[in-house]
Amino acid sequence: VGDLRLDATRWDNVSGEFSRAVTMMSEGATLPFMSFDGITHGLGATTAYNDVLERLRTLLEGGVAETARIAEALRGTATNIETADQDASGG
Repeated sequence: VGDLRLDATRWDNVSGEFSRAVTMMSEGATLPFMSFDGITHGLGATTAYNDVLERLRTLLEGGVAETARIAEALRGTATNIETADQDASGG
């Protein structure tokens, strides 16, 4: 049971790292318009970059949610085991 709770904490930490990555992307991964020249803009580089950035943000946000769910499920399992043990022992 202790290991389940320890693993839950580790998954919480992973979720936190994903969350920090989302924040970093939101605050600093955009490029100024002048990053690409006119031809590159015309060829779609700006749109492609923004599309990739949005896709990464979506994936990272999914990682935040899913790793948090894993942590919650592990804690729930630990609690269920403790309850079952307590019930089995007559306590």
